Amino acid sequence: MNTPNDWVNNYLTPEEQQKMAELSRQSYSPAAAQKIAQWGQNWTGEDQQRVSQQWNAVFAELKRLAVEGKDPASPEAQALARQHQELVQQFTGVMPKSRQA
Repeated sequence: MNTPNDWVNNYLTPEEQQKMAELSRQSYSPAAAQKIAQWGQNWTGEDQQRVSQQWNAVFAELKRLAVEGKDPASPEAQALARQHQELVQQFTGVMPKSRQA
């Protein structure tokens, strides 16, 4: 029987999943871990595929800008930085303190 998060098996081996669980236990309080688990419980393979495509597009654009020697202060680079931050916000927005250094 498939569970809602079986899609993760397409991305991580059992060993990698175990390592991620260990890192999560070390990094988050029980309350924070519970919030993250609740947030992700309806995450689907389609969600992961969509987000992976978005990240791949950001990385491809970053590579293009770097190869072309674009100034990080250029409008193109700044737009890419905003796009990057928006993607990060999709995950860390659930836990605002996780964005603090």
